[in-house]
Amino acid sequence: MAKSIIEDQDRALVFYHVDFEQSVEISDGALAHFHRHRQRRICAREAGGQVFGTVTAAVVRVLEAYGPRRTDERTRTSFRSDPVAAQHDIDSCTERGLVYLGEWHTHPEPKPNASPTDLDAFTRLLGRSSLRMNTLLLLIQGTGDGGDSLSLYSGRSNEIKQWTNG
Repeated sequence: MAKSIIEDQDRALVFYHVDFEQSVEISDGALAHFHRHRQRRICAREAGGQVFGTVTAAVVRVLEAYGPRRTDERTRTSFRSDPVAAQHDIDSCTERGLVYLGEWHTHPEPKPNASPTDLDAFTRLLGRSSLRMNTLLLLIQGTGDGGDSLSLYSGRSNEIKQWTNG
């Protein structure tokens, strides 16, 4: 049986991909933030925002998550960040030495997968972002409690890959 993310506060969730030497580690604090915004009620709207952290040759660490905000556009099955507020958070985190790593949002399903709309929006974001790194992350939080209720994708140009945890 999968452990609850909230109960497993002493270790981060780690994702791997065969095409990359780096792993992606999601901190307890970021996991708790995603977990708080799960769409557990039938009327719950998608939530989301940006993720920040550090990058080394061995690991990308997602340390902080921001959003949702009152000014975001949210429905049961869609989410769009307020771009002005998001840029403010990006600038603030950059000043503190954190790197903008990508985006996160929720889905009203236990084990989330990126929808065609998610992949299209992610591709557009990749095309218009000026970044300190060549890859962005997309995290999707489902309604479940375990590590399999969080999906991770990475992207650069038109290449998007799904990662596995464990």
